[in-house]
Amino acid sequence: MRRMIEAQKIREKRNIRKKSRLKGINSKLLIIGLLLFMGGVFYFIVWMSGIWSLGMKAFEASYERTTLRLGFSVDDILLEGRQRVQKEEISRALDIKLGESILKFDPWSAKVRLEKIPWIRSSLVERRLPNLIYIRLSERHPIARWRHGHSINLIDDQGAIINLNKKNSHEKDDSLIPQEFTNLPLFIGENAQEKASDFLKVLSSFPVVLKHLTASSLVGGRRWNIYLDKTIEVRLPELEVKEALEVLTRFEKQDLIFARDVKMIDLRFLPKIIIRPQKEIISQKQREINTRSGVKDSSMSEKAKDV
Repeated sequence: MRRMIEAQKIREKRNIRKKSRLKGINSKLLIIGLLLFMGGVFYFIVWMSGIWSLGMKAFEASYERTTLRLGFSVDDILLEGRQRVQKEEISRALDIKLGESILKFDPWSAKVRLEKIPWIRSSLVERRLPNLIYIRLSERHPIARWRHGHSINLIDDQGAIINLNKKNSHEKDDSLIPQEFTNLPLFIGENAQEKASDFLKVLSSFPVVLKHLTASSLVGGRRWNIYLDKTIEVRLPELEVKEALEVLTRFEKQDLIFARDVKMIDLRFLPKIIIRPQKEIISQKQREINTRSGVKDSSMSEKAKDV
């Protein structure tokens, strides 16, 4: 009996100690919660009053003065690879001046801004402590012009658009394109810029044709019409492009067809070639006028030649 009474007393003492510990823990949690709440209220008041921003500005100014005293200032900017990009554009993208703290310069943000400049394909920007900023640019090299809608832009070998037009500009000409690029082949049509490089590679195997090329129009996103010497339209097939260009090259070498009074050459239906002379186009237009006017006229069929 005595042992049972003693065991019960021990259990009661344990329960009392356990309850007291729980009360202590709850009290501590309550105090921590109150402190966090008060800290949040204090931070909110400080932030709303503007004291925080003033303190941060003061800290940043003090930090910059300290770094400058230690020699961490921008003394030189080393730039490599610049050919066409204006220095003013690069300066705006870097957003840093000589004499300022080099530690406040963010190379990654500068790189992002640089690569938004139309001429720049990629860039490397490094902060070389204690006082040098290094920049290496890789510029885009135009291979053609692309007309889409009301604008004409340069494009590079990756189909990237070198947009030199002013924002919201709707000019139809290419007056903003440097003079040295105004004679580049012109590509016309939606998504033509994406296929231009591959098509020019095909044309490079046919220098006789490429020498006379002034424009290429993507038709239905599938095939090309090319324009030679601004006057002759050549309709190419969707698949047998090289074969068609070989035939066209042979015609020019044998018959000097590019110098003749030809308006259109249709190579879509090889081995048949349809050649439409300029006079026939004029005659056809006249026939349409006569038809509308009720005047009878004999029809003219297209000239066809088998190869």
